[in-house]
Amino acid sequence: MQQDFTSRRSSSHQVQCARRDALRRLLGASLGAWWLPHVSHGQSAPALFRIPTREQQLAAVGPLDKLPLVEQRAFEITDDFQTIRAPKPADWLAQHKERRQTFESFQRTPRNIPSSIANTIYVLPLGAFIEGKGPALTDLQEFAGAYFGLPVKMLPGIPLESNKAITRRTRDGTRDEELVQYLSTDILKAMLGHVPKDAFCVIGITMEDLYPEESWNFVFGQATYADRVGVFSFKRYSPEFNGEEWNDETRRRMLRRSCHVLVHETGHMFGITHCTWFECIMCGSNHLGESDSRPMHACPVCLRKLHSSAKFDLVARYRKLLTFHEKHGFTDEAAWVQKRLQRLGTSH
Repeated sequence: MQQDFTSRRSSSHQVQCARRDALRRLLGASLGAWWLPHVSHGQSAPALFRIPTREQQLAAVGPLDKLPLVEQRAFEITDDFQTIRAPKPADWLAQHKERRQTFESFQRTPRNIPSSIANTIYVLPLGAFIEGKGPALTDLQEFAGAYFGLPVKMLPGIPLESNKAITRRTRDGTRDEELVQYLSTDILKAMLGHVPKDAFCVIGITMEDLYPEESWNFVFGQATYADRVGVFSFKRYSPEFNGEEWNDETRRRMLRRSCHVLVHETGHMFGITHCTWFECIMCGSNHLGESDSRPMHACPVCLRKLHSSAKFDLVARYRKLLTFHEKHGFTDEAAWVQKRLQRLGTSH
Protein backbone atom coordinates (compact mmCIF):
# COMPACT_ATOMS: atom_id res chain seq x y z
CA MET A 1 0.00 0.00 0.00
CA GLN A 2 1.54 3.27 -1.09
CA GLN A 3 1.57 5.88 1.65
CA ASP A 4 0.87 9.55 0.91
CA PHE A 5 3.65 11.65 2.43
CA THR A 6 2.92 14.88 0.59
CA SER A 7 1.69 18.05 2.22
CA ARG A 8 -1.19 19.89 0.58
CA ARG A 9 -0.25 22.65 -1.85
CA SER A 10 -1.89 26.02 -1.42
CA SER A 11 -3.61 27.64 -4.38
CA SER A 12 -0.59 29.88 -4.88
CA HIS A 13 3.00 28.72 -4.63
CA GLN A 14 4.00 32.19 -3.47
CA VAL A 15 1.44 32.05 -0.68
CA GLN A 16 2.76 28.65 0.35
CA CYS A 17 6.34 29.93 0.46
CA ALA A 18 5.30 32.99 2.48
CA ARG A 19 3.45 30.81 4.97
CA ARG A 20 6.37 28.44 5.22
CA ASP A 21 8.79 31.30 5.85
CA ALA A 22 6.47 32.78 8.48
CA LEU A 23 6.22 29.39 10.17
CA ARG A 24 9.98 29.06 10.23
CA ARG A 25 10.31 32.51 11.76
CA LEU A 26 7.77 31.53 14.40
CA LEU A 27 9.77 28.43 15.22
CA GLY A 28 13.01 30.37 15.52
CA ALA A 29 16.15 28.46 14.68
CA SER A 30 14.29 25.28 13.84
CA LEU A 31 16.55 22.44 12.80
CA GLY A 32 14.11 19.63 13.41
CA ALA A 33 11.06 20.68 11.44
CA TRP A 34 10.04 18.21 8.77
CA TRP A 35 8.01 19.86 6.06
CA LEU A 36 7.01 17.60 3.24
CA PRO A 37 6.64 19.28 -0.15
CA HIS A 38 4.55 18.12 -3.02
CA VAL A 39 6.76 15.82 -5.03
CA SER A 40 6.55 15.80 -8.80
CA HIS A 41 8.69 13.15 -10.43
CA GLY A 42 9.13 15.38 -13.45
CA GLN A 43 10.20 18.33 -11.33
CA SER A 44 13.84 19.38 -11.49
CA ALA A 45 15.80 19.35 -8.24
CA PRO A 46 16.66 22.71 -6.66
CA ALA A 47 20.35 21.89 -6.99
CA LEU A 48 22.33 18.93 -8.26
CA PHE A 49 23.62 16.98 -5.30
CA ARG A 50 27.20 15.85 -5.76
CA ILE A 51 28.45 12.71 -4.08
CA PRO A 52 31.34 13.70 -1.80
CA THR A 53 34.81 12.47 -2.66
CA ARG A 54 36.97 10.62 -0.15
CA GLU A 55 39.15 13.72 0.15
CA GLN A 56 36.08 15.79 1.04
CA GLN A 57 34.97 13.20 3.58
CA LEU A 58 38.41 13.19 5.21
CA ALA A 59 38.37 16.98 5.39
CA ALA A 60 34.86 16.83 6.92
CA VAL A 61 36.05 14.55 9.73
CA GLY A 62 39.12 16.73 10.31
CA PRO A 63 42.61 15.78 11.47
CA LEU A 64 42.77 12.90 13.92
CA ASP A 65 46.49 12.43 14.56
CA LYS A 66 46.52 14.33 17.88
CA LEU A 67 43.51 12.49 19.33
CA PRO A 68 43.70 9.50 21.71
CA LEU A 69 43.99 6.20 19.84
CA VAL A 70 40.42 5.07 20.59
CA GLU A 71 39.06 8.33 19.15
CA GLN A 72 41.26 8.04 16.07
CA ARG A 73 39.85 4.58 15.43
CA ALA A 74 36.27 5.66 16.14
CA PHE A 75 36.36 8.59 13.70
CA GLU A 76 38.51 6.95 11.04
CA ILE A 77 36.75 6.40 7.71
CA THR A 78 36.58 2.68 7.02
CA ASP A 79 34.46 0.29 4.97
CA ASP A 80 32.03 0.19 7.90
CA PHE A 81 30.61 3.49 6.61
CA GLN A 82 28.82 3.74 3.27
CA THR A 83 29.17 6.93 1.25
CA ILE A 84 25.83 8.68 0.85
CA ARG A 85 24.05 7.54 -2.28
CA ALA A 86 22.67 9.72 -5.04
CA PRO A 87 19.08 10.77 -4.22
CA LYS A 88 16.11 9.56 -6.22
CA PRO A 89 13.60 12.20 -7.43
CA ALA A 90 11.37 11.89 -4.35
CA ASP A 91 14.25 11.79 -1.84
CA TRP A 92 15.27 14.54 0.56
CA LEU A 93 18.37 15.76 -1.25
CA ALA A 94 16.50 15.94 -4.54
CA GLN A 95 14.09 18.40 -2.95
CA HIS A 96 16.28 20.28 -0.44
CA LYS A 97 19.58 22.04 -0.84
CA GLU A 98 21.69 21.27 2.23
CA ARG A 99 24.82 23.14 3.25
CA ARG A 100 27.55 20.66 4.04
CA GLN A 101 28.54 20.82 7.72
CA THR A 102 32.06 19.64 8.52
CA PHE A 103 33.35 18.97 12.02
CA GLU A 104 35.32 22.22 11.81
CA SER A 105 32.29 24.30 10.78
CA PHE A 106 30.24 22.61 13.50
CA GLN A 107 32.82 23.67 16.07
CA ARG A 108 32.54 27.28 14.91
CA THR A 109 28.74 27.32 15.09
CA PRO A 110 27.00 28.67 18.22
CA ARG A 111 25.14 25.67 19.61
CA ASN A 112 23.67 24.04 22.68
CA ILE A 113 26.24 22.11 24.71
CA PRO A 114 25.41 19.95 27.75
CA SER A 115 26.77 21.41 30.97
CA SER A 116 27.22 20.12 34.50
CA ILE A 117 23.93 21.87 35.34
CA ALA A 118 21.84 21.19 32.22
CA ASN A 119 22.78 17.79 30.83
CA THR A 120 19.59 15.71 30.94
CA ILE A 121 17.48 14.79 27.93
CA TYR A 122 13.83 14.71 28.95
CA VAL A 123 11.18 12.82 27.01
CA LEU A 124 7.65 14.15 27.40
CA PRO A 125 4.77 11.82 26.42
CA LEU A 126 1.87 13.74 24.83
CA GLY A 127 -1.43 11.92 24.94
CA ALA A 128 -1.88 8.20 25.49
CA PHE A 129 0.69 5.48 24.82
CA ILE A 130 -1.26 2.22 24.92
CA GLU A 131 0.76 -0.89 25.70
CA GLY A 132 1.22 -2.99 22.57
CA LYS A 133 -0.05 -0.19 20.31
CA GLY A 134 3.14 1.82 20.09
CA PRO A 135 6.78 1.88 21.18
CA ALA A 136 7.43 1.21 24.85
CA LEU A 137 8.58 4.40 26.55
CA THR A 138 11.23 2.49 28.51
CA ASP A 139 12.73 1.23 25.24
CA LEU A 140 12.94 4.75 23.82
CA GLN A 141 14.52 5.97 27.04
CA GLU A 142 17.08 3.16 26.99
CA PHE A 143 18.08 3.73 23.37
CA ALA A 144 18.43 7.49 23.73
CA GLY A 145 20.51 7.03 26.88
CA ALA A 146 22.83 4.59 25.12
CA TYR A 147 23.09 6.74 22.00
CA PHE A 148 23.87 10.08 23.65
CA GLY A 149 25.61 8.88 26.80
CA LEU A 150 23.61 11.39 28.83
CA PRO A 151 20.89 10.94 31.46
CA VAL A 152 17.49 10.44 29.83
CA LYS A 153 14.38 10.84 31.96
CA MET A 154 10.65 10.61 31.38
CA LEU A 155 8.42 13.52 32.36
CA PRO A 156 4.78 13.14 33.43
CA GLY A 157 2.67 13.19 30.29
CA ILE A 158 0.49 16.02 29.00
CA PRO A 159 -3.08 15.22 27.88
CA LEU A 160 -3.90 16.52 24.43
CA GLU A 161 -7.62 15.96 23.91
CA SER A 162 -8.68 17.96 26.98
CA ASN A 163 -5.99 20.65 26.64
CA LYS A 164 -7.77 23.84 25.54
CA ALA A 165 -4.46 25.56 24.78
CA ILE A 166 -3.79 23.10 21.94
CA THR A 167 -5.84 23.45 18.76
CA ARG A 168 -7.14 20.30 17.13
CA ARG A 169 -8.87 19.59 13.84
CA THR A 170 -10.57 16.60 12.27
CA ARG A 171 -10.40 15.73 8.59
CA ASP A 172 -10.75 12.73 6.32
CA GLY A 173 -7.87 10.32 6.69
CA THR A 174 -6.14 8.15 4.13
CA ARG A 175 -8.90 5.51 4.17
CA ASP A 176 -11.95 7.79 4.37
CA GLU A 177 -11.71 7.77 8.15
CA GLU A 178 -11.76 10.76 10.44
CA LEU A 179 -8.26 11.77 11.45
CA VAL A 180 -7.76 13.93 14.54
CA GLN A 181 -4.73 16.20 14.36
CA TYR A 182 -3.11 18.59 16.82
CA LEU A 183 -1.42 21.89 16.04
CA SER A 184 2.29 21.39 16.59
CA THR A 185 3.05 25.07 17.21
CA ASP A 186 0.53 25.10 20.08
CA ILE A 187 2.19 22.04 21.56
CA LEU A 188 5.62 23.66 21.40
CA LYS A 189 4.30 26.69 23.28
CA ALA A 190 2.72 24.45 25.91
CA MET A 191 5.97 22.52 26.32
CA LEU A 192 7.88 25.64 27.34
CA GLY A 193 6.32 25.30 30.78
CA HIS A 194 7.69 21.78 31.13
CA VAL A 195 11.45 22.39 30.78
CA PRO A 196 13.26 21.40 34.00
CA LYS A 197 16.25 23.46 35.13
CA ASP A 198 18.63 20.56 34.49
CA ALA A 199 17.29 19.91 30.97
CA PHE A 200 19.56 19.92 27.98
CA CYS A 201 16.39 19.56 25.90
CA VAL A 202 12.82 18.25 26.10
CA ILE A 203 11.53 15.99 23.35
CA GLY A 204 7.76 15.56 23.16
CA ILE A 205 6.52 12.32 21.61
CA THR A 206 2.99 11.40 20.66
CA MET A 207 0.90 8.78 18.91
CA GLU A 208 -1.36 11.55 17.57
CA ASP A 209 -1.05 13.16 14.16
CA LEU A 210 0.32 16.71 13.90
CA TYR A 211 -0.07 19.67 11.57
CA PRO A 212 1.78 23.03 11.63
CA GLU A 213 -0.88 25.21 9.95
CA GLU A 214 -4.16 24.86 8.06
CA SER A 215 -2.62 24.64 4.59
CA TRP A 216 -0.55 21.56 5.46
CA ASN A 217 -1.78 17.97 5.53
CA PHE A 218 0.54 16.94 8.35
CA VAL A 219 4.03 17.21 9.74
CA PHE A 220 6.11 14.50 11.40
CA GLY A 221 7.51 16.96 13.91
CA GLN A 222 9.04 20.32 14.68
CA ALA A 223 11.66 21.63 17.08
CA THR A 224 12.71 25.03 18.33
CA TYR A 225 16.46 24.92 18.65
CA ALA A 226 16.66 28.13 20.69
CA ASP A 227 14.10 26.92 23.25
CA ARG A 228 15.42 23.33 23.25
CA VAL A 229 11.99 21.77 22.81
CA GLY A 230 10.65 19.57 20.04
CA VAL A 231 7.59 17.47 19.32
CA PHE A 232 7.46 14.39 17.10
CA SER A 233 4.67 12.06 16.10
CA PHE A 234 4.89 8.30 15.70
CA LYS A 235 1.34 8.09 14.32
CA ARG A 236 2.35 7.40 10.72
CA TYR A 237 4.88 4.77 11.81
CA SER A 238 2.07 2.66 13.26
CA PRO A 239 1.21 -0.61 11.45
CA GLU A 240 -2.48 0.32 11.79
CA PHE A 241 -1.98 3.61 9.97
CA ASN A 242 -0.29 1.75 7.12
CA GLY A 243 -2.94 -0.95 6.86
CA GLU A 244 -0.90 -3.64 8.61
CA GLU A 245 -1.52 -5.86 11.60
CA TRP A 246 0.31 -5.67 14.91
CA ASN A 247 2.76 -8.56 15.20
CA ASP A 248 6.35 -9.09 16.32
CA GLU A 249 7.78 -7.86 13.03
CA THR A 250 5.64 -4.71 12.75
CA ARG A 251 6.28 -3.86 16.42
CA ARG A 252 10.02 -4.26 15.85
CA ARG A 253 9.80 -2.03 12.77
CA MET A 254 7.87 0.63 14.63
CA LEU A 255 10.36 0.60 17.51
CA ARG A 256 13.23 1.00 15.07
CA ARG A 257 11.51 3.91 13.33
CA SER A 258 10.65 5.58 16.62
CA CYS A 259 14.18 5.20 17.99
CA HIS A 260 15.55 6.55 14.72
CA VAL A 261 13.48 9.73 14.69
CA LEU A 262 13.97 10.33 18.43
CA VAL A 263 17.78 10.42 18.23
CA HIS A 264 17.81 12.10 14.81
CA GLU A 265 15.78 15.04 16.07
CA THR A 266 17.60 15.18 19.39
CA GLY A 267 20.81 15.28 17.36
CA HIS A 268 19.58 18.52 15.82
CA MET A 269 19.37 19.95 19.34
CA PHE A 270 23.14 19.62 19.51
CA GLY A 271 23.47 21.74 16.37
CA ILE A 272 24.14 18.81 14.03
CA THR A 273 22.57 19.45 10.63
CA HIS A 274 21.52 16.85 8.09
CA CYS A 275 24.41 14.64 7.05
CA THR A 276 25.54 14.84 3.43
CA TRP A 277 28.66 12.68 3.75
CA PHE A 278 27.61 9.12 4.50
CA GLU A 279 24.54 6.96 4.93
CA CYS A 280 23.88 8.09 8.49
CA ILE A 281 21.13 8.40 11.06
CA MET A 282 21.41 12.18 10.62
CA CYS A 283 20.55 12.10 6.90
CA GLY A 284 17.34 13.89 5.93
CA SER A 285 14.38 11.77 4.82
CA ASN A 286 11.39 12.73 2.73
CA HIS A 287 9.39 9.51 3.06
CA LEU A 288 9.27 6.30 5.06
CA GLY A 289 11.11 4.23 2.47
CA GLU A 290 14.03 6.64 2.56
CA SER A 291 14.03 6.79 6.35
CA ASP A 292 13.90 2.99 6.66
CA SER A 293 16.94 2.71 4.38
CA ARG A 294 19.09 4.80 6.73
CA PRO A 295 21.18 3.08 9.42
CA MET A 296 20.67 3.55 13.15
CA HIS A 297 24.27 4.67 13.65
CA ALA A 298 26.14 7.91 13.13
CA CYS A 299 28.87 8.32 10.53
CA PRO A 300 32.43 9.41 11.55
CA VAL A 301 31.65 13.10 10.92
CA CYS A 302 28.43 13.20 12.95
CA LEU A 303 29.81 10.93 15.68
CA ARG A 304 32.77 13.26 16.16
CA LYS A 305 30.43 16.26 16.39
CA LEU A 306 28.27 14.53 18.97
CA HIS A 307 31.23 13.25 20.97
CA SER A 308 32.77 16.72 21.14
CA SER A 309 29.61 17.93 22.91
CA ALA A 310 28.42 14.94 24.94
CA LYS A 311 31.90 13.64 25.92
CA PHE A 312 30.73 10.01 26.25
CA ASP A 313 32.96 6.98 26.55
CA LEU A 314 33.01 5.60 23.00
CA VAL A 315 33.52 1.96 23.97
CA ALA A 316 30.89 2.02 26.73
CA ARG A 317 28.45 3.69 24.32
CA TYR A 318 28.88 0.99 21.67
CA ARG A 319 28.50 -1.76 24.28
CA LYS A 320 25.20 -0.32 25.47
CA LEU A 321 23.97 0.03 21.89
CA LEU A 322 24.96 -3.56 21.17
CA THR A 323 22.97 -4.77 24.18
CA PHE A 324 19.92 -2.83 22.97
CA HIS A 325 20.15 -4.08 19.38
CA GLU A 326 20.56 -7.70 20.46
CA LYS A 327 17.65 -7.48 22.88
CA HIS A 328 15.27 -6.17 20.23
CA GLY A 329 16.37 -8.27 17.29
CA PHE A 330 18.08 -5.51 15.30
CA THR A 331 20.55 -8.04 13.91
CA ASP A 332 22.16 -5.88 11.21
CA GLU A 333 22.90 -3.05 13.63
CA ALA A 334 24.15 -5.49 16.26
CA ALA A 335 26.61 -7.00 13.77
CA TRP A 336 27.73 -3.51 12.74
CA VAL A 337 28.37 -2.45 16.34
CA GLN A 338 30.33 -5.64 16.99
CA LYS A 339 32.63 -4.70 14.11
CA ARG A 340 33.08 -1.22 15.55
CA LEU A 341 34.04 -2.61 18.94
CA GLN A 342 36.62 -4.81 17.28
CA ARG A 343 37.90 -1.77 15.40
CA LEU A 344 38.30 0.07 18.69
CA GLY A 345 40.46 -2.78 19.98
CA THR A 346 37.98 -4.34 22.37
CA SER A 347 35.46 -7.15 22.46
CA HIS A 348 31.94 -6.87 23.72
